[in-house]
Amino acid sequence: GSNDPLALSARELQAIGVKMVTFGSGVLRASAWAIQALMKEIARTGSDKAFAGGMISKEAVNDLIGTPARDALRKRFVDFQ
Repeated sequence: GSNDPLALSARELQAIGVKMVTFGSGVLRASAWAIQALMKEIARTGSDKAFAGGMISKEAVNDLIGTPARDALRKRFVDFQ
């Protein structure tokens, strides 16, 4: 329920026997902050160009979500028929 980052680092938690640490809340909050900042910029300027340097490429997004693997499966099954 806190807005503070995790009190112990992953290494500190590992040192006391914790096997896995997730940072889901931090990921969500950082993403929400970035979305809010981007939307404010778009509302202010009508553009997302100021954020271009902080965005990953479309190709990187496709790799991240598995588009090449999906396309390979699609080709395999389309060619199969």
